[in-house]
Amino acid sequence: MDAHTLEDEFEELLAAAYRSSFGKDPTDLWLAAIASRAGTRGAVATLNQAGDLLGVSRERVRQVMAQITPALQRMLRAQLGMIALTIAQYSPAAEPVGRYLAPLGLSRPTLTGEGFLNLLKLTGTSAGELIGGDLVAVDGWLVRGTQMQVTKSLSMANRQTSSFGMTTIATICHALTTPSESPDPAAVQRILRAEPTVRWFGDWLWVHKDDQGPHANRLVNTARSILSVNSPQTITSIHEGAQRLWKFRRLELLPPVEAMRAFFGNHSGFEVDGDQVRALEPLDYHEVLGGVTATMIDILKSSPLSGDGPPLAARGVPRSRNRPGHIDRMDHLRGVDAEVRPERLGASRQ
Repeated sequence: MDAHTLEDEFEELLAAAYRSSFGKDPTDLWLAAIASRAGTRGAVATLNQAGDLLGVSRERVRQVMAQITPALQRMLRAQLGMIALTIAQYSPAAEPVGRYLAPLGLSRPTLTGEGFLNLLKLTGTSAGELIGGDLVAVDGWLVRGTQMQVTKSLSMANRQTSSFGMTTIATICHALTTPSESPDPAAVQRILRAEPTVRWFGDWLWVHKDDQGPHANRLVNTARSILSVNSPQTITSIHEGAQRLWKFRRLELLPPVEAMRAFFGNHSGFEVDGDQVRALEPLDYHEVLGGVTATMIDILKSSPLSGDGPPLAARGVPRSRNRPGHIDRMDHLRGVDAEVRPERLGASRQ
């Protein structure tokens, strides 16, 4: 007998089971319907989809599948086990998993992880029984049961992008580690490399969020705050402003200058020219930073530190107790102490 793929063998079983149950061969349409429902022709068809192929009700398809399924029990165990073992070796395996199996002659390229798991179910077995470990289909990936945490890689990268602007594989793995599972960095990277919304610069990465507004990324929000006061700025000055804010917020992960350069260069809201970065839209710090912070900047800009305006004491502005003699050097306006917040202004008076 010529070598057949898993789908070829399974469809022969479906035809034989139909013949045994109804005393006749299935028509081509009936075979297509039950094969699609089983999962040998791409994604597993719903009962409605399978019925539409024939022009029959979903209930009729359900009845036929229920009648032929007993004849499929415990069949093709060797072939199913070989495929389960191969997929486990590639885990996490991106859909369709047939892309890994077809070059080996084991399946068609269109076999999906969901389809394979359904074939296991129809034959009354499981990956755990065949190879000693479960396989689970999650978010377009088929993974070993012991690798469930890696399927959260993208959501964690998305969360850390919001918090830090950029992140790393090591940081994601650390966040995903549980007492029972330590994610494989190579597996996490494989999942993120396959995701078109993830951008890379060396070891640093971020999830593209240009269309979600400035508040979807702390680094974007911080840069806008700084540039609303004075634009353009050097990447280094924005890094320094972010460093002050990160310290104030007790954030541990700060991208380096070169990673920030790549980030701003790939963001639709900024333009990078050499070491300079500017926002592509006009920014007014009264709108970007809010009332209290904008008023503080107005006072600072009109103080002797900026070369014009009456002394601060004449305006009733207290001197900083942390740095006697002044509030903040004017050149630190480039960072607006990164982001001056009302609670921080209050802290300087205590």
